[in-house]
Amino acid sequence: MCQILALTANAPTDISFSFEGFVNRAGITDTNVDGTGIAFFECNNSVRILKDDKAAYNSYVRNLVRIYQIKSKNIIAHIRRASQGKPKLENCHPFVRELWGQNWVFCHNGHLESFPNLDPLLKTKVVGDTDSELFFTHLIDQLQHKFDQKPDANTLFLTVCDIADNYASAGILNFVLSNGEYMIAHCSTNLYWITRSAKEDHLVKRIDDGGVINLSCYAKEDDVVTIICTMPVTDEKWNKMSNGQTLLFKNGNLKLSYNGTPSVINKKFEQLTGLSTMVQKQIDKEQAVYRTQAAIAAQVQVDQD
Repeated sequence: MCQILALTANAPTDISFSFEGFVNRAGITDTNVDGTGIAFFECNNSVRILKDDKAAYNSYVRNLVRIYQIKSKNIIAHIRRASQGKPKLENCHPFVRELWGQNWVFCHNGHLESFPNLDPLLKTKVVGDTDSELFFTHLIDQLQHKFDQKPDANTLFLTVCDIADNYASAGILNFVLSNGEYMIAHCSTNLYWITRSAKEDHLVKRIDDGGVINLSCYAKEDDVVTIICTMPVTDEKWNKMSNGQTLLFKNGNLKLSYNGTPSVINKKFEQLTGLSTMVQKQIDKEQAVYRTQAAIAAQVQVDQD
């Protein structure tokens, strides 16, 4: 269907390593070939957004990310596999809307079959013809009507959680939302996250193409970086979000967590919200190796003690 990649950090950070593996899923290791996009927040939370209706692995978007080595505290990327809406530029994620004088960026992986309490007039505010953009428009509209100005983080978070709960019977809803200050992630089926720091001095390998990096060579001691992705992009130990869970991150740190109403999953579409069987098996293999290594290290520590 689609896949999401997002980054939130306490200092401007380059997403190139994760993104380079991620785009292989657009035609090489998977079939998300109906468009790509990336949005990153710059100073004053202004947004630069790049989109292409071509497959990401062969897109100018990939080339620009390589050339410019984009650094930001909040980045959202997306590769599309169309389930609703034609493969065209206006249907490519991420989408951006203005709210309370700020840019809000959103991308979605899933399939919505209904829109609870939707004002029919909102359909006139949607540029493309995807369920994703219509949901985002509905989300922004509800927040705008509920608050004249941006509420505090707790209130905003719980309101987004409540809106997501209202969609629990509407279909599959994995999404990431950011205003450059917060990063909110909601899961129905597949969404993973991992937080890294420069204190970790070891090699990290990409799952899709085997690329390797020692992250400690590229980060400062106090850097904190969280990556959120539909499925893991590296061989590290990732945290899998549960169905109905919503998380809020700020400056790379997890601040709020909410376990809401689980989505009612239509099995017809569930298989389209993860990875191909081939890549899934590779991920399972990498995670099994990590667990084995961790168990051995723990036993060695016990023996030393």
